[in-house]
Amino acid sequence: MSHRSQTRRRLAVDTAPHIVIIQSDASDQTSSGIATLLESATQEILAVTYWFDPAPRAEPYPVTVRFTGHRVDVKGRMQAGDRFVQDGTIAEVIPGSGPISLTARIRNINPGEWVVTARMQGSARHSRGQQEQENVISARPPGPIPRFWRRWAPSVETDEHMSTCLTPLAHVPGIFPGIWGVMVALGMAVALVLQSLVIAADHLALGQWWLVTLVSIAIGIVGAKVWFIVLYRREHRFNGWCIQGFITGATLAAAILLEVLKVPAGVFLDVTAPGLLVAMAVGRMGCFFAGCCGGHLLPPAGECGDPISIWERVVSPPSCWSWRSP
Repeated sequence: MSHRSQTRRRLAVDTAPHIVIIQSDASDQTSSGIATLLESATQEILAVTYWFDPAPRAEPYPVTVRFTGHRVDVKGRMQAGDRFVQDGTIAEVIPGSGPISLTARIRNINPGEWVVTARMQGSARHSRGQQEQENVISARPPGPIPRFWRRWAPSVETDEHMSTCLTPLAHVPGIFPGIWGVMVALGMAVALVLQSLVIAADHLALGQWWLVTLVSIAIGIVGAKVWFIVLYRREHRFNGWCIQGFITGATLAAAILLEVLKVPAGVFLDVTAPGLLVAMAVGRMGCFFAGCCGGHLLPPAGECGDPISIWERVVSPPSCWSWRSP
């Protein structure tokens, strides 16, 4: 895990977008178990995104965006879950750093159709004419990455109609839902294919080699989950995986099976190494598009496979994460 030091240098305007996600409550940080995780995954939420360009100022400055909304398909009297007000704050917006998105995940609301508004608060707010003039002076046309993410999660301005969706399906800039699991599974499949090709080229029997590999993968998956649970036992969190646990479990399982089955360890490593390296490359792309596995984290949250984790996290009450391209 790489750690980011704070910097105040000016960045190119057309760099990758900065992305911030705000949770409307802290339930994900203090999950009480698998039941709570499943309940959270099946809960319908609103994912509301606001895009803006940094103002051309001399120093970094804070920005607060207020998200408000009410449900439009209410029958009878409106309840507490039929409206919300949620503030999201970025402690330091660096001038010239390129387009920034701030996404609020609104939980504990009633599912249905909503009308949502996002407004910038305080001194960072500009009139439309002033903002347009600043953008002409300070910004060039956005690159393909900002344009893509703006289409994926459009900016909410005033009285935008939106529908709730399941948590894993929420459109958030910088994240493709479910991509991590897909790419990891694809990486494992590619590793097995490459291992089979190498085994066939060496005129070896496939059975015992695949037995060692498949059992090691299964034990590694269990180890990845157990390692995460033990690591975050004080927070009672279950929604993540740790690569250290996978490596430990798979290595121990492979060593035991190689000894029991009398399989030459050196030959096994030779036929496995090419597929293992390619599988790591494929799986890493899943990490990239899931926004996990990078950056300094406060408080602890977000390992591989955690759908709410983002690259470079910066905490701002109630809690939020942001990322910037390396």
